[in-house]
Amino acid sequence: MLDQRILEQGSQGEEVKEIKQILLNMGYDLGEAGVDGNFCLQTEAAVKNFQADINLQYPEATVIIDGKVDGQTWFFLKKSRA
Repeated sequence: MLDQRILEQGSQGEEVKEIKQILLNMGYDLGEAGVDGNFCLQTEAAVKNFQADINLQYPEATVIIDGKVDGQTWFFLKKSRA
């Protein structure tokens, strides 16, 4: 999953739903939309908060806080899920 593709605001599908479920399970606020397949503003905000938290937890990672789920952000989402 997400080898080359970047998920960002406007993206849709099962991958977005999976990302949102992981974020929700970790306590990030997704707003009223909750876990659906739409990457909205609330999802972007939750991803930015997650990325900032990753940089605090793993300073060597230097994750870009842009609200987009690329391969690096997806790696840490999967790691957090485990």
